[in-house]
Amino acid sequence: MAKAAKGLSALDKLWKARDEKGNAEKLIEGLEEAVAADAKSYEALWKLARACWWLSDMTEDTSRKKTLGEKGKEAGKKAWQAEEGSVEGHTWYAAALGEYGLGISIAKAIWQGLDGEFRKHAERAIAIDKAYDGAAPLRALGRFYSKLPWPKQDLKKSEQLLREGIEAAPERLFTRLYLADTLDALGRKDEAKKELDALLKMKAKPDEAPDEAEYKKRAKAALARLK
Repeated sequence: MAKAAKGLSALDKLWKARDEKGNAEKLIEGLEEAVAADAKSYEALWKLARACWWLSDMTEDTSRKKTLGEKGKEAGKKAWQAEEGSVEGHTWYAAALGEYGLGISIAKAIWQGLDGEFRKHAERAIAIDKAYDGAAPLRALGRFYSKLPWPKQDLKKSEQLLREGIEAAPERLFTRLYLADTLDALGRKDEAKKELDALLKMKAKPDEAPDEAEYKKRAKAALARLK
């Protein structure tokens, strides 16, 4: 058990440097080995789901999103089944499920009933600890409501959840990026621009630092589209 814990601790270094080329792939490989060695390791399972979500979010290749999302949701499902009352499993299961849905198309995901599955676990994560990991559960559900097609889409609900996420973790760049997108969809472009401008002036906290360059790149692209 101590050896396994040491191994996971070593893999945490890769997560902290996930933006460096090849590190995310190495992390996933290492976590898969950890799960193979101990199929009931809750920590290895949820961290595998998280790593798959992150790498999927960093690509626009739908085929890769499908592959990574599927791997992540399977790990996440085993995680929350192992510890139903813990927030990590539900959070990263929902996040990976969302990426899988983007990989196969939102229409297909809804046809398969994955929208209900996503909402169920995101809401469960919120009920356990809505502030977890920079309000990740609130951010995930807020994004969910903005990306659904009509008539399931609920932009007001999306805004409410994302603002609650910012209140819980005002330093989180990712939440502001999503809020700006929702405000744009609501036709409130000036407010969207303000959120993006604020994001670009912010300095990421250590746990989000590896993502700062990417999120600011997305913010600049969004601002360019809004002009």
